[in-house]
Amino acid sequence: MSILLGIIQFIIILYILFYEYKRRSASVFLWAMLFVIFAISHLATCLMGSNTFSVDALNEVSLYVILFCAIYHITILLFGRKESNVFNVDRIKLRDEALKYRKYITRFSNVLTVIMVLVVIIRLFLLITGSGGLQNTSWATMRHVSSTGGVFSFSELFSVLYFVGSVALLLALLEKKYKKVIFLSLLVIIEVIISRNRIEILPLICTFLSLFIMKYKTLSLKLVIILAASLVIIIYTVYGLRVFRHYGTLSDFASDFSVTSFNDKVNQYIQTDNGELGLKNFFYYFAENKNNFENFGEGHTYKRMLLFMVPTSLSFGLKPPDFAISMGHAVDPTISGYSVHPTLFGDCYANFGFLGFVFMGIFWAIFVLLLDKLIIKTNSNYLKVSVFFVIAITYIIIGRGSVYNGFVWMAYSIITLYVISFLCRLRLKDEAIPSQIER
Repeated sequence: MSILLGIIQFIIILYILFYEYKRRSASVFLWAMLFVIFAISHLATCLMGSNTFSVDALNEVSLYVILFCAIYHITILLFGRKESNVFNVDRIKLRDEALKYRKYITRFSNVLTVIMVLVVIIRLFLLITGSGGLQNTSWATMRHVSSTGGVFSFSELFSVLYFVGSVALLLALLEKKYKKVIFLSLLVIIEVIISRNRIEILPLICTFLSLFIMKYKTLSLKLVIILAASLVIIIYTVYGLRVFRHYGTLSDFASDFSVTSFNDKVNQYIQTDNGELGLKNFFYYFAENKNNFENFGEGHTYKRMLLFMVPTSLSFGLKPPDFAISMGHAVDPTISGYSVHPTLFGDCYANFGFLGFVFMGIFWAIFVLLLDKLIIKTNSNYLKVSVFFVIAITYIIIGRGSVYNGFVWMAYSIITLYVISFLCRLRLKDEAIPSQIER
């Protein structure tokens, strides 16, 4: 039975992934993430069995995901007929808009580029000085600097501005400004190498995938093979960054690195679920224990989302504690501040229990459709591409299970993009306002 349910969940998630691609919805990034870190990995566990978790737990997880997906897709079919061909933008439209609204587009692209450069420079300065030098930077020192205030006051702002500024990379590629593409790509790579934060590699990944979605409206066998090969490269890169993080400082890495050892560690992490492919294990743990933990089953993630603009200290107790930390405490209460991200499915289960698949499936379908509508209603193609891009990045974070952080970064990033677009339209007397562009 567990193998059958594992196969069914795999097929239904794959089907939804292709369906969302056909709609050209930004949610394809959400479902691609769920397919990689849950559908494939969970099927493998169902086929090989688990020495840690019972068959009943695996079956409950499979059934929950199947029902969640069914409710989600039915809701999309019922209410999402008008939200088809969401990302209806191509290079010709962008070129025509750039020619017609030259000053606006130039301002918009330049502002995003400046934001990207400045936030990375400030971030690297804080990390390097807080670590005692470039060679001493590591994941541990970055976490220490953040927790002691060196980056803490800037870290949340950085995440939003970094994602917003990284839009400049996609726009530069679409405009065929390849020197700028190389410069911004190197900036992202340098930032990731020094900070060790794997999330910060997402702009590079999403740039490629967004361009792919824009160019290919339908998928052929050849394109599926290309995507599968790209998926392997992306997984290896993400795990490679995890291995790189565990070397310690840059000085340690320079002295200890060898290609064979590095590759062996990457393969070991993949095979032992040490990383993103192992996030589902937290979901299993919650199902095994029937959500019998403090703060579980009370919808804390979603209460926090409703009050995301209100600081916890000023919410008079209405805003619940960070549920990621509550889940971390359930997994290992000995580690203070430990946070857990059990994929979107696991987070939904932990928030509302098994029967929560009904309104969670409906909620996320409506959430996706509202964002699709926002993208469709955005008249400026440059702004449309930008909004799509930041939504794509944060969908990957949400799919991983960091639901609240992904949602907050998404909300503030979208608001920031619209504010930048509005400011870039000011005092342009010799050309029409971009918001008047006809779709």
